[in-house]
Amino acid sequence: MAIPTVTSTTINRQTSASTTLTFNMPATRPDGDLFLALGFKDDDPAWTAIPSNWIEIFQEPDATNVRLGAWLFVGDNEPASYALTMDNEVATAIILRIDGARLDLPINKFATANGSGANQNAPAATPTVAETLVIRAIAVDRDDVTGTQPTTLSAGGGGGANDVGDGSSREDGPAADTSTGTAQFTHATDEFASATICIAPFVAFVSDDLSDVVLAELNQFSGPFEI
Repeated sequence: MAIPTVTSTTINRQTSASTTLTFNMPATRPDGDLFLALGFKDDDPAWTAIPSNWIEIFQEPDATNVRLGAWLFVGDNEPASYALTMDNEVATAIILRIDGARLDLPINKFATANGSGANQNAPAATPTVAETLVIRAIAVDRDDVTGTQPTTLSAGGGGGANDVGDGSSREDGPAADTSTGTAQFTHATDEFASATICIAPFVAFVSDDLSDVVLAELNQFSGPFEI
């Protein structure tokens, strides 16, 4: 096994309120790669009209003011963009293209948290296998995210009464059955929602064939994949 890698990141920070959040796909989007979509939104009503080939991992709100969402899908003749429906808000959309992930059970473990404060952490998770890719993310009401740990994928947004800050990072996962620990994001005091996602590595005995049968197996799940 080898640790999955983030091969590209696309970011769309919508600076004015809209009822649609557009996720731009990377220019190179091969069949068979895993894609992780992260949404960061001011206010907490849920996104709707989720694309039929997306599988929701979570939508984590704080009490009233911010929401963080995560979805995954396997590349199969992908379009240039996707759109989710939401209440009329400012939001940010990020797509991570991930190579080398296990496709039938891509999410090994995840954890979410929410609350209020400055410089908050993404929570710890404990993967059951070695060589996971750890993705962390945070959505912060109104405030810019200016730093992430350990390797930044995104940091920005915020800065206004109706804005949302976004931060995301990646890290090589720990040994099996070992905690990832927490990781801190730098931001001012405000409401937040955060998450840690452990993406499982490809294993040779699991087929990554993108036949209709495999896609049907993926799409039967309504919740996150965990081993």
